[in-house]
Amino acid sequence: NRQVQVAAVPTAVLGAPTTVACNTTVTLNGSQSVAGSGAEIHEYRFSFFDGGPVVATDSPTVTHTYTTAGGYRASLVVQDDFGQLSPTVTRLIAVGTTGVPTAVLTAPAVVTAGQSVIASGTNSTDPDSGCGDRIADYIFSADGGPAIVRDTPSHTFTGLSPGTHTITLTVRDTF
Repeated sequence: NRQVQVAAVPTAVLGAPTTVACNTTVTLNGSQSVAGSGAEIHEYRFSFFDGGPVVATDSPTVTHTYTTAGGYRASLVVQDDFGQLSPTVTRLIAVGTTGVPTAVLTAPAVVTAGQSVIASGTNSTDPDSGCGDRIADYIFSADGGPAIVRDTPSHTFTGLSPGTHTITLTVRDTF
């Protein structure tokens, strides 16, 4: 007679943050994963679901940087030294933006009566532009009047009466 031990499949346990800022390095941790009796974990397979490759390593931790805002699944499968694979475990990671766009208004300081005033927000910036965010709306106003919403960075004011006028610009981004 011979006794045969059948090892249970390993169990993957994935530690991951639930929210991170775009372009921040995150650590995925599989160190709490366990192999069945008589076996050891041989390999950790991490997936990031952002177009990058699966990372197969003997280390229980990996780092990764998400470069575009959105919702992602991170997953882990472990393999024991008998070749058995664990079921996939998945965590959701929300990758967000944190910066506020800056409106930069340029306009001539003086125009002659009857001349149009071209206001421009071309130099406005969004600190999260590297994460897929962008300025979506340029909101112009003259003298506290109604908001003029544009998807382009300039607006021409016509019919302003002689005198001093206050032109304002606010910008709104996509995230």
